[in-house]
Amino acid sequence: MAPVNGTAARGALWLCVVAAAAGCERFPTHAAAHPAASNGARGPVSNAESVLRGTVQPGVRDCYNAALRSDVSIAGKVSVAIHVAPDGSVEDATTTGGDTLPQSLIDCIKAVTRGAKFEPPGGSGAIIGTSFNFKVAAPAEGADAGHP
Repeated sequence: MAPVNGTAARGALWLCVVAAAAGCERFPTHAAAHPAASNGARGPVSNAESVLRGTVQPGVRDCYNAALRSDVSIAGKVSVAIHVAPDGSVEDATTTGGDTLPQSLIDCIKAVTRGAKFEPPGGSGAIIGTSFNFKVAAPAEGADAGHP
């Protein structure tokens, strides 16, 4: 699916986290209906993109920057499944991958994600999936790599 103006068909989003001057790869973010509850009703999350870009992504960037204070070589990719309740609150955030990332960073990402508030999708809720790719920033040309 080719991205168009930062989005791709079927409501997918493209998010990435950039540290300093590093480039970033873009990973698709998608919203999917939560498995049907007993009533079988499902609903979309109408403001998923704005919440991810305006709340989750900046919070995750803060988590990464805090982790970099302990280890400047942190790099890796983590995928997050955000379980949105029918009222729009986040019931849970589960991660996969991130084996090279410190647990403190994973825990911070989960905490930021759990604090997000979405438009109520109704029904049995929804699951929003996103991935974050953290890369080590190359020092700017002429910069002393030992000093920020």
